[in-house]
Amino acid sequence: MITKEHDLKTTAIYSDNQKYRYSLTKMWNEEKPKATFVGINPSDATELIMDKTVMNLMNHLICKGYGQVEVVNLYAYRSKEQNGLINREDKFEMVNVEYVRQAIKGSKLIIVGWGRDADGKAKYKDALDTVKREIFYFKDRVKCFRDNKGNVICHLSIGYSDEWSLVDYPF
Repeated sequence: MITKEHDLKTTAIYSDNQKYRYSLTKMWNEEKPKATFVGINPSDATELIMDKTVMNLMNHLICKGYGQVEVVNLYAYRSKEQNGLINREDKFEMVNVEYVRQAIKGSKLIIVGWGRDADGKAKYKDALDTVKREIFYFKDRVKCFRDNKGNVICHLSIGYSDEWSLVDYPF
């Protein structure tokens, strides 16, 4: 009989009112490389609760030899629905890009995970342009998921399978 035990360190950085999450880090092996995942906005995941995106992301990265992931977003406002982003306040969002900037430093892998439709939507243009400028300096490390149908920039909460692969992000 074999018994295995493993520690998972999780850290989340929120605004004082906790309506904004700037960073979510999950670390299972600090000696292995770090990945950063950039989504649109935080949903349900917290320092304790996993959502589909974080669970699928961690499973993928563990299997690929990574030891930690930091999840940041175009927007820090926490909402299950993207339409909820209209409720965000600029004073809380202003610091978000600094968290993105810090997350990508020292990351061996940067995964764009804001979904296929975000690039074409005007409502995301300013945030996308800002984050793309930040990640462009590391373009050799920037990837996105491609599903088994060949679609790229796929979101991990919708239809993820082990057949998905990481490919270069199409700047």
